[in-house]
Amino acid sequence: MLGGRFFMMNTNLATVIPFYREKSSLHSLEVDGTEVQKFIKKPPISTKMECLYNEEQIRLVHKILADKVEKATTINKEKVAMRNLTMFICGINIGLRGGDFCSLKWNQVFDDGWIIKKKESFAPEKTTKKDEYGNIFKRKIIILRYDSDFRMAITNWYNWLVDHNKEPKLDDYIFPSNKNECMTEKSWYKVMETTRKEAGIKQKIGTHGLRKTYGHSYYLAAKDKSQALVQLMMIFRHADMRTTLDYICISDEEIFENQERMCVFSNGEDDFILNN
Repeated sequence: MLGGRFFMMNTNLATVIPFYREKSSLHSLEVDGTEVQKFIKKPPISTKMECLYNEEQIRLVHKILADKVEKATTINKEKVAMRNLTMFICGINIGLRGGDFCSLKWNQVFDDGWIIKKKESFAPEKTTKKDEYGNIFKRKIIILRYDSDFRMAITNWYNWLVDHNKEPKLDDYIFPSNKNECMTEKSWYKVMETTRKEAGIKQKIGTHGLRKTYGHSYYLAAKDKSQALVQLMMIFRHADMRTTLDYICISDEEIFENQERMCVFSNGEDDFILNN
């Protein structure tokens, strides 16, 4: 008996049907086939996004996107493919959340003379707090830094638009939808999930996985890993180091490789034979 209720397993329906006590009698709830489904607890579906763990995986996704540019049969299809390729390269080199990334405008990357900036102050939507009247009363500012891969991709995208008589204005979205509105995070998520499946990548990436790929790659590229963690905390504006550690997606294989580097006496050997 639990809280005035009894539970009996109905193995034919593979579910739990509740019983309850009413006065002095024991009554069973009458449940038809449709209602039974409400009691069946389905296993949870994982929504956790992982990262692209190495250069090989990054290049596999890149190839799928680049091939679509080459094989496009119309200008509009080529434009969409070129936009998606640019978004992928830029996404793994800037580390923004999906919604913030999709809503970037040209004036956040280029100055008034169309010279690419070295960095830009940016207020992520998630860290911006507004009162009931829509007035901002709290926000966190991060610094966007544009590395060479980002600058290369965004320059190629701009040049493609100009070459096809689609020269953008500074106040335009960098990654527009087919309706020239801001591309939605949901649409970008679908593009990335479709692409990673075509590339043979098993783990879910979505949009958040690109942010994690940035953190993972940054950490692995750093000579001082402890300093890299602190820097990533600042970049991501995390309040807890554990959140940052989750973001960098360190795999068991990488942990084992680091553990092997600790070994002093085995001289790099790993083939040990027992004497019978």
